[in-house]
Amino acid sequence: MAAAADALTANLTTSGTARALAYLASPTDVFAVPMPVVEAARDGGDIKRRGRMIGGPLRTLTGGRMFAPNYRVVVDGEDGQQFGLADSVVPQQGPNYALAKRCSGGAPSSPENRS
Repeated sequence: MAAAADALTANLTTSGTARALAYLASPTDVFAVPMPVVEAARDGGDIKRRGRMIGGPLRTLTGGRMFAPNYRVVVDGEDGQQFGLADSVVPQQGPNYALAKRCSGGAPSSPENRS
């Protein structure tokens, strides 16, 4: 099944049929997000301005757990691009859970990610 998925994704990306690929993964993971998406999330537009009235006090009351800013950490990639990290790991689940999710196929099964 993994080989068939690899062949399909390779065909779609090399033929130009697919502009991007998306993978279904566990929501309890860390994802690298391109900077245009990070900047759009940080901007927030009108929603952000209206949310300050509610979000600021609630963030203070909950010790920063509610309404925390998105993408607190930005990292540099090997190619010079920057990525925001969407860290949705639940600390209460512990490191064994995160390791088990990763070993059970949480990562995309593309040939580039098998090294």
